[in-house]
Amino acid sequence: EEFVRYDSNVGEHRAVTDWGRSWAEDFNSQKDFMEQKRAEV
Repeated sequence: EEFVRYDSNVGEHRAVTDWGRSWAEDFNSQKDFMEQKRAEV
């Protein structure tokens, strides 16, 4: 089940479900780490 997705239009992770809200907030608070991971792909 999808609970978080990356929205490239706004450049942030968005919660798909209520359960994903805390995950999205956590991912969005780690901008440097997430940018590094995207660059590695």
